[in-house]
Amino acid sequence: MGKLYSICSNAMDRLNKVIGYVLALFLSVMVAVIFYQVFSRFVMGSSTSWSEELARILMLYIILLGAAIAIRRGQLLAVEVLPDILKGNAKRNLSIITNVFSALFCAILVFYGYGLALNVSSQTLPGLGVSMFWMYFALPFGGLLILVNAVFNIWSIIREVKK
Repeated sequence: MGKLYSICSNAMDRLNKVIGYVLALFLSVMVAVIFYQVFSRFVMGSSTSWSEELARILMLYIILLGAAIAIRRGQLLAVEVLPDILKGNAKRNLSIITNVFSALFCAILVFYGYGLALNVSSQTLPGLGVSMFWMYFALPFGGLLILVNAVFNIWSIIREVKK
């Protein structure tokens, strides 16, 4: 069981590292696109609609991919009053419960987000001319990555308890 955990841990670390690089790329592209939009609006007198749409799509992916990394590192916003009060097993159990609720929420997000993406797939974004599916696909894609990280967190906590 220890070898399987080690393999999965390395895979999760690699996956999150790739997500981090994708986040850096998306953020760089978003900054460049927004800079272009501001430049074109104030210098050339007109802005482009595609730049606003692209920035919005990139922002959705950045938020959801960033949340996947943050949940693995335990860096999501949280109220820390109860975890600070609790000690030992109670603190671990609370951590397991919060990760289970996160996983359940993300499972729902994946299921309904994919359905929503399919429902709007016939519509196109007017500025970019691509299917709205790709904008809404951020929900199931990001939700799946958060779900995988939450499940791995639960496994890690349970594994620590057994040691």
